[in-house]
Amino acid sequence: MKKIRIVGTGAYLPPNIVTNDDLSSILETSDEWIRTRTGITQRHIAGASQTTADLATAALQNALSAANLHGNDLDAIILTTTTPDLIFPTTAIRVQHNVGMKHGFAFDMQTVCSGFVYALYTAEKFLRSGDVKRVAVVGAEIMSRILNWNDRSTCVLFGDGAGAVILESYDGSDDSSSDIIDMMLSSDPSFQEALYAKDNTSIYKNKSLEKIQQLIKFDSQPQHDTFGICMNGAAVFKNAIEGMTNMSLKILERNNIPLSDVQWLLLHQANMRITKSVAERLQIASNRVMESISECANTSVATIPISLDKYVRNNPELKRGDLILAATAGAGMTFSSCLLRW
Repeated sequence: MKKIRIVGTGAYLPPNIVTNDDLSSILETSDEWIRTRTGITQRHIAGASQTTADLATAALQNALSAANLHGNDLDAIILTTTTPDLIFPTTAIRVQHNVGMKHGFAFDMQTVCSGFVYALYTAEKFLRSGDVKRVAVVGAEIMSRILNWNDRSTCVLFGDGAGAVILESYDGSDDSSSDIIDMMLSSDPSFQEALYAKDNTSIYKNKSLEKIQQLIKFDSQPQHDTFGICMNGAAVFKNAIEGMTNMSLKILERNNIPLSDVQWLLLHQANMRITKSVAERLQIASNRVMESISECANTSVATIPISLDKYVRNNPELKRGDLILAATAGAGMTFSSCLLRW
């Protein structure tokens, strides 16, 4: 039976750093207001010439270097993003070109903040099938370009960045020898109005629409101010805590693993208060909770791989054999959980 292991991790954060104090110069906010409500102290913002593919490529190259591999050693790239470079072709295709992968396939996925584990789940299926040997999973976002920077309740929450892992299949019969133990996915459309982003400004940019408007009539005209992230903060907060807690307990139960066996908790980095609440419900000590939100803010699909790479490279307490419990919550709302044996 095919087993799956992680052979390399990588991350990339744009060099431009915007602190909470910096934001207070352009918004009616303060470091204290942001930090006490979210745990965020700063965020990285992509430069004007940087693309999502650029961030993704840098993260993947760092993962390839960690694995002592080259781009052409990959059989597939699955890239998850909310902020693609183009409508088409996919951002993954551009990354495939950038790393010199001349065979195999690449494609994008989009499930916002849960996207990375959804992409991991998909990669695992390809690997267990035996059709491919090595897959890169990349999460990359330039959230700063879809934010309404006049809305202090949402724009202070997000940052830009990318993270990547490289998965490899191998033959084995011992379940404990596999890094990927199990994954679960879930979505609840009844909460889809709690968090969403919209951009109707494109209808005003496309002047050629005036031609077709001579032949048909739109039922309604979009509003000029319909741009940016719309969020019911209380609903997102409540459902993120409940969703990540429940998914964590379900995957542990399904694998007959007690909570006491979990060495590390890795959650989507949406809000430090959400993370602390889930950790308390799962009775996991704060020094065993991976975090990157304080320095990176919410990088959407990239929070899981950025956090993992941070601890792989910088925390000597993370050791081979440690059990990592990961969980996400995202717009939709979507949820996921994952058990990794490091």
